[in-house]
Amino acid sequence: MVTNTSARLVKAWSLLVALATANALLVGLAPGFVPPFYLSSIVIVLSLLKARIVILDFLGLRAGPALLRWTLLAWPMLLAAATIAKIAFLHVHAGG
Repeated sequence: MVTNTSARLVKAWSLLVALATANALLVGLAPGFVPPFYLSSIVIVLSLLKARIVILDFLGLRAGPALLRWTLLAWPMLLAAATIAKIAFLHVHAGG
């Protein structure tokens, strides 16, 4: 009998595979059609979604301590914000 937890993990794993595939397709097929700034931003957002799934489902923090959960969720968001800010800064100063 499949439990609710294992069904949730299978759904999470399937979503991770789909997001990773979307990431690979974007990076492989879109560089000629999508400006690098937007492509990088999309890849970072997809990576944030994957990090959220791993933290909440595979680390088991969906029902874990709130402080630990929010700290682990804030860390990739902080890194993503810094990365997007750097990309935006370079985009603006390189003449866009």
